[in-house]
This record gives sequence, structure tokens and C-alpha cells, in this order.
Amino acid sequence: MNFLPIKSYSQVDTFICDNGGFEQDFLYYIGSTTTYSSGGDNCVALGPDMLPVTYNPATIPSFRRFEIVTSGIDPLVGISRTKFGNKALLLNNRYGHTAICSPLRDVNKISKRFKVTAQNRNFTLWYAAVLENPAGHTNTQPFFSISCDLAPNDDICFNAGQLNCQQNYQDENCIFDGIDVVDWTCHRINIPENYIGSIATIEITAADCGAGAHFGYAYIDGFCEECTGSSDGSVTIYNEPFNPVTGVGVKDVTCNADTIVVCGSYTLPTICGDWFLDSIIVKGFQVNNFQLDTANKTFCFEIPSSLFVDTMCRNLYLICYFSTLTRHLYPIYSNVSTFCLNNFKKFEADIFVGDCHDNNTSENLSDDYYYVNINLTNYEDQAWTMIRELNHPYPNENINYIVKSDFGSGNFTIGPFLIQEGSWTLTINVKNCIYTYQINPPNFCPSCNKFTNTSISNIACHSNNINNGTWSFQLYIPGSGEYDLIKLPSTPILTGNYNTIYTITAGIISQECLTFELIDRATFCSAVFTICPPKPCSNNINCDINLFVKDLVCNNLEFSANVVASGGGNKCYKVFDKATNTLIEMGVWPIGGAIGPYTADIYLVVYPCSLGNINPSCFKVIYIPKPECLTPEFGAKTRHQETKDLEIITYQINENSLSIYSKLDCTKYEIFNSSGNLISSAQFKGKEHKVLFDPPPGLYFLRYKNNNNKFNIIKFIKL
Repeated sequence: MNFLPIKSYSQVDTFICDNGGFEQDFLYYIGSTTTYSSGGDNCVALGPDMLPVTYNPATIPSFRRFEIVTSGIDPLVGISRTKFGNKALLLNNRYGHTAICSPLRDVNKISKRFKVTAQNRNFTLWYAAVLENPAGHTNTQPFFSISCDLAPNDDICFNAGQLNCQQNYQDENCIFDGIDVVDWTCHRINIPENYIGSIATIEITAADCGAGAHFGYAYIDGFCEECTGSSDGSVTIYNEPFNPVTGVGVKDVTCNADTIVVCGSYTLPTICGDWFLDSIIVKGFQVNNFQLDTANKTFCFEIPSSLFVDTMCRNLYLICYFSTLTRHLYPIYSNVSTFCLNNFKKFEADIFVGDCHDNNTSENLSDDYYYVNINLTNYEDQAWTMIRELNHPYPNENINYIVKSDFGSGNFTIGPFLIQEGSWTLTINVKNCIYTYQINPPNFCPSCNKFTNTSISNIACHSNNINNGTWSFQLYIPGSGEYDLIKLPSTPILTGNYNTIYTITAGIISQECLTFELIDRATFCSAVFTICPPKPCSNNINCDINLFVKDLVCNNLEFSANVVASGGGNKCYKVFDKATNTLIEMGVWPIGGAIGPYTADIYLVVYPCSLGNINPSCFKVIYIPKPECLTPEFGAKTRHQETKDLEIITYQINENSLSIYSKLDCTKYEIFNSSGNLISSAQFKGKEHKVLFDPPPGLYFLRYKNNNNKFNIIKFIKL
């Protein structure tokens, strides 16, 4: 009859977390006892015949074997008797269960049967162990063990001799040898997924010395509680976005979505000894590029997506080994985290090419323009640049230039771009990744629909033993019927058939662009276009001047242009009014390339100053049409993102110093150039911070964390 409560509890298959802190005393647990002679090294109790002993059922509670203790301090070694709540299990006792100071080779085991579910198959439990450490004992030391029949690889076993952390503690009734103390420690058990639905049994054992006279006992508490502050060290993996401040989290964005980088942290054991991290095993995964940061106690490794060929998701946990120069600790397990194929991401860009804008000139093809909208995702806080390169540039030119630089994800609009320039390649550089996209402009939008698909291409330079050479271009207009091509003001060039390619001879290369009119012979509707010559090609001078318009800025009815000019050494420039072909401005090319303001379409000519301005043998000429400044479409280069708070404001860059004004209690910041390279970093307290800042002129980004622990970016220009 004494065993009826034990049998009734053991026949109820519960869940591992039920009564995990013994707050309901021994509900769902059963006990068993035995005595042994040896086996302390591997926690397998053996009798005098060296065969495994038989355990006998025990009535629980049992005096000095199985006892529920309440919150307080262990009277011998001073550790807390509970970890969570008000109760815990005391397994075995320092005095022995018969007479004080008489441990009798007792082995006491508590066990629990439970049903394995997807939620509880990875679980934790907490223990604290106190083992007397007698000298000269072999395989008979007091020991402690935890085992689960469905997860044998996660068993833990240690004896006093393996710990070797003995200290002297005083007891009013007994004299003890040195005592090893393991303060509250978390142990993890990971049952394989194929056992879901099965019944598992966990067993926890505390044993005295096999030779008698020396004790071992343990406190048990906190099944299914979090593992933080474990005295035998810990290792933690994080399935959340990477945090560059803490150095942990997941970097899940790569160039081709073929790897993710998992970064975790660890704590060293606090039990006696100078411990270090010996090794980490990523259970069940073949990982790459393992990196360890011992200063910050973090680590990172790469997981390839190829490991997920046969499954969408996989569970991952780590086994960590700590050592001193002379000892190795039992394995420490990390938490379990699930990674899936959708964790593997790459930098994404959705690109939309806008419609044609006619610039308020319905007949002129050459000032028709458009914008490109780009939605970036998965860019997080990464710096990136967008580079534009024409697919069909002028001869001897292969210009690519940065059309935009910024940080992070968002919706961006770039442009305006002239339709006449044709198709081009957009290259986005982010981190170490390069993505290219083909951009095809929309059709022209003239009032005469016959010419919406006009193609002006293959500008060519011909030396012909003429000073600057001659040039030509190709004209193609799809459709049916005939049209006339007239060089304005009044020179007929050809009567052409639609759907036919014509090579148009444009004459001697000069510092002037040509304007042509197209007239449909059936409807008499018309359109005009302007085309500029290539650089001279019939002289011995290497004419390496390149020009491109980076931006147009409106001010009421006037506009200015930001033009990038490369090559040619010390450069000069001239500006002509297109309508009258009269010179309206000239001089040395300005630093930064800002010219204007102007009120009408212009030609811009740039040439080496050393060649003079009358008839230089090297020059580059481009056409810059006046933008429709009063319409909302022009200059709509926007970024639609969550509004940034302005807790940090970069007011000025005065000579070689940068002033930062902050509303934060403590400000930590980093400065990057337009290529995403880190230039400097620092932190400060207070409202104002001045720092020496002497990089080359250009665009820079200051990144900081706001009060919500999120990154904000501020752009500024060093002049």
C-alpha cells in the first residue's frame, strides 16, 4: 500500500515541463535507490562483482534522499537552494540517510516519464551539485549524472575527481574532505524529431562515494526554463537580424542567397579554473568559415543553402567544449534554433521605367525624358551605389558614373534621363555584390505618333584626312510609308522609307550640334531632334575628355547643371545658346562642375585650356535642354522611407572639422564614404561633438543608433 502513490504517478505519462520546478512537490516523479562499490568515472553504479546494480523503488519523499526544500541558502557551501520559484528537489544529503556523518555508498535517482512533442523535445533543466572529493579514490568518487533514454548523446556525467575544484567547508557535526561545488547550471537535452509522440524517460542521479564515508548531493529545479547565467558556461545562437553592436544574430542576405551567417555568443564557466573555449561542434551541419572572437566572446559561421535540398527547415544547435590547460569540462549545449530556406536572402531590386515626359515641347524628341523607380529590399543598413553606363556610347567613350549613393532599403527614383541616349546598364554595388540590370527607355512622346519609336544610334567618327574628321549616325524609324529628313534650317537630307536603316552623313566635326526635322509625307506631322558630334578623331592628340550631366537644378524659370568632366587636364569651357548659336559664357572649368543658371537650351563645349578657345583640336560638346522646371514631374528624385528622427544633426563641415549635434545621452556613430567603406567611428556624450575630418571631397554617410535602438543614416557632402 505504501507504493500506491508512486504507481499512480508513474502511470500518468505527462509532459516534461509539468511541475518542472517541484512547486507541486513530487507530482509526476518517481524515485529509486541502490548502493554501489565502483563506477564513479562513468556514472554506472557497479556492485562488488563489477556488475551493474539493481535499483529499488523508493517512497518519496524520503528522509535525506528525496526531499523538497524551500528557498534559502545551503548551510554547508552557501549556494541558493532554489533557482526558480519557492521549491526545489534535494537529491541525496551530506549526512547520509541513517546517521549523521555516515554516507553509506547511496545512489539516489529521480525519474520522470513524459510525452515528446514538437514543442518540448528540446528542453532544459537546472541543477547544482555538491560533491566531496576524497583523495586517492579510483572510480569510486561521488558522482552526478543526467540521462534521457531518447537522447543518449546529451547525457551528462561527472565525478568529484573530474571537477577537481575542492575547497574546505566547515560543518558543526562532521569533518569533510575538500568539496567540489557546481553552482546552478543549465543543461539542455535535444530529442530527435522522429521521436515526437513517443514516451521518454529522464533520470537524474546523485551518488555518494562507492567506498563509503564521502557524500554527493544535488539540487534540481527549473525544467523548461531559460538558460542564462549558467555556472559551467553557456553558448547561445540567435535567430534574429544581425546586430553590429553586440556582434550576434543572423546575416541572412548574400549575393546569391546561397549562405547565411549565424553569429552567437558564449560565457566561460565560473567554477574554479582558467577556462577557455576549446571547440564548438555545429550538430548535424557541415559549416564553413568558422570565426571566433575571444575578446567579445562571440563566434560566427556560414551555413550553405545546399544543406536544405531535402527539407525546407532544419533545427540547429551547438555543442561547446570548455577546457583549462589540464582539464576538460563535460559538453555544454546551446539552445535550438530553426533555420529554413526562406532565411536565405539576397539583395533585391524591383525596377520600373517611367513614362515619357515631353518637357513642354511636343515636337522635340531630344528633350524627352523619363525617370527610373527602384525599390530595394533586404539592403538593411548596407551602403550601396548605382552606376549608369550607356550601351551605345559615342566613339572612344565608355562612360560610367555613379548616379546615386545611399544606405539601406527603400524606394528610390533616379533621373531624369534623356530617351535619345538609348538603353543603358544599371549596376548596383552593395557589400561585395554586383547586380546589373538592363534599362530600356520608353518611346518618345511627340505630338506626331509616327516618330515615337525613332532610333538615333551608332554615332561614328571618320578621319578622312580632315582636321577634326567627319561624322555620321544611323536613323531608323519603324512603320510604313515615307518621311522627309531635313537639316534645319532648310537643307533636305533624304526622303526615306519607314522600317529602313539609313546612315546619315553629318559633315565636319565642329563645336556645334545639329538639329533635324522629320516630316511624315502622308500626314505632314513632324518632329525634331538634336544630335551632337563625337570628339575629333583626325589629329594626333589623345582627346580623352568625357562629359555627362549628373543633375539639373531648377530655380523658378532658370536652371543650373551639375556636369562631371573627366580627362583633358586643365579644362576650359564655352556655353552657347542653342536657338541663336551665340556664345553666352566661357571660362575655366569650375571645381565641382556646377554651371549656370540659364534660361534656354544650351550647347556645352569643354576643351583643354592649352589648346586655346578658337579652334581646339580636342573638345567634347553636349546638348543640355532646358527642363520643365514648373511641372511637378521634373526633379522628382525621391526616397520614400520611414521618416528618420533628427536626434543627430550634421550642421557643417568647416574646413577639416565636422560638428555633430546630438539629443542622445550617448551617441555612437560611424562614417562611411559613398563606396560603403568605413572612414571613422567614435562615441561621445553631450550635445556637441567636433572631430577632425579630412577625407577627399565627396558624399559621406553618418550612421548612428536612435533611442529605439535602430540605425539612422544622415548624408552630408565634404566640399
